[in-house]
Amino acid sequence: MTASAEAARSPSPPDPALQALLCGARPLCTLLSQLPAGKDPRTGRDRLIASVRIGEQAADRDDDCKPHEAWLVLRAPFEAAQLLVSDCSRENPWPVEVKIGENTATIGLGGTEVPSNWVGMETVVAELAPPRLARKEWSYFFRLEGCHDEDGWREANGFSGEISWRRPAARGEQADAGCTLTRAFVPIPVVPLPADFEGGGWKTTSLGDCSTRIDGTNARGRGYGISGAAHGAPDAAMNVVLSDTGALYLELTDDHAGASPGGDQVQIFRSPETDDNTRTPGTPLPKPAQWTLDVADARVRSAVNAPASALQVERAEGPLSTRLRVRFARIPSRELVAGGLAVAYRDVDPDEPPSVTATCQSPLGHPSTLGRTQRVDKDVTCRAEGTTLVRASTPKTPTTALYRYDEQ
Repeated sequence: MTASAEAARSPSPPDPALQALLCGARPLCTLLSQLPAGKDPRTGRDRLIASVRIGEQAADRDDDCKPHEAWLVLRAPFEAAQLLVSDCSRENPWPVEVKIGENTATIGLGGTEVPSNWVGMETVVAELAPPRLARKEWSYFFRLEGCHDEDGWREANGFSGEISWRRPAARGEQADAGCTLTRAFVPIPVVPLPADFEGGGWKTTSLGDCSTRIDGTNARGRGYGISGAAHGAPDAAMNVVLSDTGALYLELTDDHAGASPGGDQVQIFRSPETDDNTRTPGTPLPKPAQWTLDVADARVRSAVNAPASALQVERAEGPLSTRLRVRFARIPSRELVAGGLAVAYRDVDPDEPPSVTATCQSPLGHPSTLGRTQRVDKDVTCRAEGTTLVRASTPKTPTTALYRYDEQ
């Protein structure tokens, strides 16, 4: 079922019971729309998505942005099951669009956080039973110059995502109709990790779903095949996560570990600055530091634009994988998170050309292709269960928004 907010707007005066439920004593609160959303599988009660506007300027904004909310409501009698979205928007009507799936509501917010000549659309996808934020998607462009644009998506917990962008090309840059070629990367997740894990437990503990998996299979959010044929696990895959202490953890799965004289390798690229859709064409960028590691012994084979001693690498062998911990000796964790970071895995198998997969596109090591990190949601934690890290999320109360404009 698909309906625009205008079509879903209540054709008659708002239901007093629903208005009272969602607005309470809040001044200038208005019920804007209500849209059927199927039945709740647990109770069998009818569901609807209702939106309200609170007609006061948001306290933390200096523009005319007004708070809006989207609620999951059970009916007969009305019961507010979950505040899905707390937004700050100048859009009229709001939400711009609502699409109802079997167990999802896709809510178009409009260009919520886009000031001045930036135009865009932000979309939130929420699961309804049980209520959970699934992901956020966005698309921005600069209307005065058509090349400044960015598209992306982010899984709600922050462990998966992808960002692509363009900008006007500088003289001498490879271009398409005056724009740079589209650049894309998978952000490396940043998360606090358990003290026991960082204290040595990483040697015997798989990263599990507290990491991003890069396998070059062209699946959404799984990285990029740079060369050769990538077949994913168990042939070759890399899980990667950056601790908020600044330690980079890699888990490499390979069905022919150590079988080639050349051996498998990992390349790490780091820069204090990255290129993006807002950068002025021709502005100089620092050359990224580049380190090449041998997986078999964790030795730094080569270093470019930085000393080999800038990395401290440890290795542990698991039953089905090799684990590496990489620490950046001269880079504070806050600078590491704020700058550019990318990782590539070179898999060498007998009688096959080497394959290279990475968190960013080629050419590897170029300032324009370097990716970035991404902090996971503050409500997400990782803990060890047996020999595997697992993620956990703090449950939201019904009146705590799954998505809030100033927290995502």
